[in-house]
Amino acid sequence: TRNRPVGLFAARLGRNAIPGIKKNIPSSSHRPWSRDPLIVQSHQDKTGIILSSRNQYGVDIFQYFIVKNFTQSTNGTVSFDLENNYSHDPLGIMRGSLSNSLGLQGLDERAWFKINQKHKVSNLAAPMGIVRALTLSETISSHPDRKAEIPDFVLYSNTGFAFHSSAAHQSDHGGLSARESETTLRISGLGTEEWNSFHSSDEVVLTKDIAATVYSHHNIRPKNSLPSSISFTKILQNLRIIDTKL
Repeated sequence: TRNRPVGLFAARLGRNAIPGIKKNIPSSSHRPWSRDPLIVQSHQDKTGIILSSRNQYGVDIFQYFIVKNFTQSTNGTVSFDLENNYSHDPLGIMRGSLSNSLGLQGLDERAWFKINQKHKVSNLAAPMGIVRALTLSETISSHPDRKAEIPDFVLYSNTGFAFHSSAAHQSDHGGLSARESETTLRISGLGTEEWNSFHSSDEVVLTKDIAATVYSHHNIRPKNSLPSSISFTKILQNLRIIDTKL
């Protein structure tokens, strides 16, 4: 993809692709996949497949396989072989220590970021970012307005390129790299000057943790469980920000 505007192409494969996927990956990797499987391709026919499911706690689990000889028929069925050469990975995220975890077993996003926060992974947010750009959670998948928001495919630009034909923007929103997906969280409290410096934590903090933490802080029990609140609440307590007025 060097010197080319398009870095990655991603699209849904549809539910008819699932039988072919089950046939071509180890049976130990089979899951009750809750969203449509996705294909990711880059230059020189590098191809990957992303699968997602939910565990018993309602947490999304992501699996990723590098494949070769991929074909899809007009009725949506697919055929492929697994590729063991990591240099053919379109996302550039796979390596030996991840092949079993991310592919065969699957990882939630918190575990994925935890493993890779010390590694220079080019597309840090790729598995979960692409899934959420192209599919809906099963809890809202039947909502007609939400369905209309989901694109047929997504093109991700290479570094230095942006897809804006009518505006002089310098970047695209929603990138997959570490510098695009990692951000600073600012928390302010009324009537306090205690927190006027930068604090960092080794814990992985996701943006969805913020609402869960506010619920937890105010002892509010939402209708749906928020299992991700525990980690972020612990972080705030460690920083003594939990006493600040949110």
